[in-house]
Amino acid sequence: MLGKRRNRQELCKNDRFFALNICKTKIAFHKKHQDFERFYVKQA
Repeated sequence: MLGKRRNRQELCKNDRFFALNICKTKIAFHKKHQDFERFYVKQA
């Protein structure tokens, strides 16, 4: 029982970490995209 609970906690931690990483990459991608659009507006 204890082992299962510990594993579940680890999984929750990993899921949270994974979700945070996805958020970070999405934000970084969004920022890059904005810079990309700005660059193209300047060029046009």
